[in-house]
Amino acid sequence: MNIPMSVTADSLHVRSAAGIEAASLGFLSFGQDVSITALNNNGTWGQLAFDGSTGWCSLKYLIPSGGAAAPWLPLACKEIGVKEIPGPASHPRIFEYMASVDNLQQMEDSSTSWCSCFVNWCVERIALRGTNSAVAQSWSNWRNGKSADSVRPGSPTAAMVGDIAVWERVAPGDWHGHVSIFIDYDADTDKLLVLGGNQVDAVRYSWYPRNDANPANYYKLLTLRSA
Repeated sequence: MNIPMSVTADSLHVRSAAGIEAASLGFLSFGQDVSITALNNNGTWGQLAFDGSTGWCSLKYLIPSGGAAAPWLPLACKEIGVKEIPGPASHPRIFEYMASVDNLQQMEDSSTSWCSCFVNWCVERIALRGTNSAVAQSWSNWRNGKSADSVRPGSPTAAMVGDIAVWERVAPGDWHGHVSIFIDYDADTDKLLVLGGNQVDAVRYSWYPRNDANPANYYKLLTLRSA
């Protein structure tokens, strides 16, 4: 893993471990370029080389390079760490995501799947029209599309950092799905690194399979979408 990113904070702590309680090793400055080589288990901190050793930075203050065509990406990065609280009294930001869509009649609290709500909120906040739907596959026909194979090396229409990735879930042809923001592809594992909401109940980075036919964990990448 080697993900180029740049610093968005005026001054960003580099720490000895993933977490604000860890010792500070120094600081990075605004606009400084770094390479993230690993993620913590929560997908919210990244490891990088620093001063002859390694350190960790909060990914909330880093933005992946190459996402200029995806104006929703900087906003999505700032939301990293927003996480569900069990029960109806959850993180108020998640309810903001949900309020951006029009079909929440069956949704009673933030335990409901909200990946599409998060993407819709990010897109609408930068003055584009989203899908206004809590259904992940509603993004399958949004604006400009690329094939699922666009993430693979050699594709004539290569996926770009910040593209919106749309999966089918549960079973072939089922309406359930997942939607998030494409960051990178690992050909060895055939997985995509994505930034999204409702990923282990949080806004965070996670790896998702391009295709997994296992009925217990079915995934099929349908398309990637761009502005």
